[in-house]
Amino acid sequence: MARLKYLAEKHFILLSIISVLIISLIVTPLASAVYSAAATGNCDSALTGSDLRYHLTRITGIADGLKGGAGIVNIYPEALNGYGYASPLFYPDLFMYFPAFLVYLGVPLSVAYYIFIFSVYFITVALFGVLTKKFIEDKLYRYLAIILFSCYQYFIASFFLRSASGESVSLMFLIVIILGLYNMLEESFSKPHILLIGMLGTAYSHILSTVLAFIFVALITLINIKKLAHQKGFFIKVITISILFVLLWAMFFFPFLEIYFSDKFNFSRSWTLPSENAFPFRLGQIGISIYSWIPALPLSILLGLIAFYRTNNEHSRKTLKFLLITVGIISFCTTCVFPWFILNDTLKIIQFPWRLNYITTPLVAILITISISLFRSKKTQKILFTGCILMFCAICVWSYGIHPTVSYNKNDVFNSVGAAEWIPLSEDGDVYYQGFLENQNGDKIDYSRKENTTEITFYNNPKDASYTVPLYYYKGYTAALTDKDNTVTPLKLERTKKGFIQVKNINKNGTVKVWYEGTNLQKYSRIITFLTLIGCMIFAGIKRIITLFKG
Repeated sequence: MARLKYLAEKHFILLSIISVLIISLIVTPLASAVYSAAATGNCDSALTGSDLRYHLTRITGIADGLKGGAGIVNIYPEALNGYGYASPLFYPDLFMYFPAFLVYLGVPLSVAYYIFIFSVYFITVALFGVLTKKFIEDKLYRYLAIILFSCYQYFIASFFLRSASGESVSLMFLIVIILGLYNMLEESFSKPHILLIGMLGTAYSHILSTVLAFIFVALITLINIKKLAHQKGFFIKVITISILFVLLWAMFFFPFLEIYFSDKFNFSRSWTLPSENAFPFRLGQIGISIYSWIPALPLSILLGLIAFYRTNNEHSRKTLKFLLITVGIISFCTTCVFPWFILNDTLKIIQFPWRLNYITTPLVAILITISISLFRSKKTQKILFTGCILMFCAICVWSYGIHPTVSYNKNDVFNSVGAAEWIPLSEDGDVYYQGFLENQNGDKIDYSRKENTTEITFYNNPKDASYTVPLYYYKGYTAALTDKDNTVTPLKLERTKKGFIQVKNINKNGTVKVWYEGTNLQKYSRIITFLTLIGCMIFAGIKRIITLFKG
């Protein structure tokens, strides 16, 4: 223990990096993936995660769009037998451009995914290391917190077992949000941009996490509003970062609202409800599901309560009180005791109450670490210190045992888009993607596609013709006819009862093209976001120059 403390004090960063590397390569499910890839030479067969196919489809969808010449990809052109899937209009894809660009450059899909998820994993742990400085002074216990966080069950589940890439990226920014809240509460809100960056990063990675993070921030702010109201310029700062948040998120949020309210989508049919997935208090259920039962939660609460009542340090009691209340309430809300059956319709978007553990993930490691450090007996500290590390590592191994590897098959079109929430809802509720084009008489027509874009070219013959095009209808599609004189005539588009595009009133022979051009709101929203971003960069640069001159 003394030797470890010496190493932690002298080589804290190096020791933390080495430890996380060991955890990620040996203890976590990544071990099996790496070993399997080395043994078989096939990286794809080693990938894991229940959400993997969907997120790999996001990467390939963006890469396909980039190959087809799209600067910003709104439709995955090859998804659903080429019918196209507008996931980027509903699920923010900003951070997926990194692995997608690697694929675009020729990097194998599985390798690009590994690079991406490893990068996010290590950045998240590094940010957590920064967060520990705010709560834990002793480097040895900060080191313990990093180990516990790296092995935390829900953290490992999000990254490697569920392959929940969006939630994993949002977790990275949740730590930034907590740093922003700490600055707001304990440092006179001297750096409001930290909270803004955290919220924006979350908003551009995962919508549901954004909602949870917003509620978390709002509650913390309201609880401490009396204290915050006395800060100089507090409300001006809040209003400023709120406006900036809306403007900087405009390029996704405004088009999202537009497309969301433009039609009915498969998302409106709930395929699972929160009450069906809340943790049941039955002994036979304990430990079976990695999502619903987190062994570290009762342990952290128990240790926290003991430490809270044994310590006389007022600052430590205040910190423990906040952590215990937050972790305790959220843990309660993941169980069936919470009235989910009443809130099914209102909160059906959550689907799985265990998602709430997104908020507790960084807090549990800090709570356990602070609690251990407050025990008076050094022997007790050593036992708990060692025991927690062994337990968390054991959980990692056990967690992987209940989730086998999953191979990715691009032709598995329905599974590749998850529950297909964003397919336009058919009047009879079914999902279709036959992959052919037909005229108003139901005759199949030959057509061609332009590489990997969502553009379709075909020739018409009869007068007043209409065609059902093998593309799902989303607001923003455009059609035009080019005749033999190269005259371009815009065409009318409608949505069929089954959610497809129908081109109507074609009165000339020629080439008809259908492509996704986007809406005016999408274009204006991007302009707003980019101008706001440039303005922020100029302001930050000027402020930096002024600070340097003053210095």
